[in-house]
Amino acid sequence: LAGINSSVFGNKGGEASLGGTINVQDVDSDAIVAVAEQAALTANTITVGAGNDNSMYNVAMSAGKGDNAINGMFSYTSGESNALVAVDDKASLTANKLAGSTAADNGVITLGSANQTTVVNVAGGLAMGSDAAAVGAALAVNYLDVKDIAAIGDTAGLLGEVWYSEDADGTRTLDNSKVA
Repeated sequence: LAGINSSVFGNKGGEASLGGTINVQDVDSDAIVAVAEQAALTANTITVGAGNDNSMYNVAMSAGKGDNAINGMFSYTSGESNALVAVDDKASLTANKLAGSTAADNGVITLGSANQTTVVNVAGGLAMGSDAAAVGAALAVNYLDVKDIAAIGDTAGLLGEVWYSEDADGTRTLDNSKVA
């Protein structure tokens, strides 16, 4: 907009314009699938998967007009996005051959996780001064921790204290749901 006369917009500001905007977005999203210690799964085909699909759009603008104008904008996006499949190393997964199938049709076990996280963070600051000075500034910051994990091992170690706990009676709890 450099070189555009402020009268083009058909409005007039006062002696001074001071403005600003602060926008904060904090998002946490978890997709967790766990097969606990001593669990036994048997089928022709076993698929253990977790998917997390996040789209975050953060658009924040600020503008001001006056003889002297100062305007600013700050936009901050933070959070976590986790897709985790954890199979305990003491669990049993058995994929059986289908009756009457060939050797190539033996049972299949598939583990997988998919984390599709998209972040768009836009900040804009506009200041229009008709007399002495105009300053416009904008800053957009993204700080996200994105994990996409499929693992076999000790689920207590894989899931950590945040997602896994064990009660005094030995019952395992994962994300507020009982794990088999």
